[in-house]
Amino acid sequence: IWSSDLSYQGGEITGVACDGRQFWSVVPENNCIVSYSISHKKFSMRIGAKDSPSFNKPVSISKYNDELFICNSGSHKVRTINLNDYSVSDFRIFDEPVYKYLRSCGKEIVVLESGVYVL
Repeated sequence: IWSSDLSYQGGEITGVACDGRQFWSVVPENNCIVSYSISHKKFSMRIGAKDSPSFNKPVSISKYNDELFICNSGSHKVRTINLNDYSVSDFRIFDEPVYKYLRSCGKEIVVLESGVYVL
């Protein structure tokens, strides 16, 4: 059994999306998404950076099929990362901070600053 606190370049890691032998997390302070290899016990990839426009205060992450969905409270966007080519795209844009995106029972659900909505 292994136990440890995880941080990335001094930034707190929040949110987890499992992807086989690794998991993806967001690092709000560093405006990035990181993957952590469970078997190697180390970070294996980073997408975004403190001064990069890719993400703006990412706060949560989820995975559906071959895409990651990242909620950005700073830019009011849900952005996607295609796990086949690692391209980043806008998925949904809101007029207020977005904190969580999920799918359940064929519905899309989003948590915004003003409440929870079914899209």
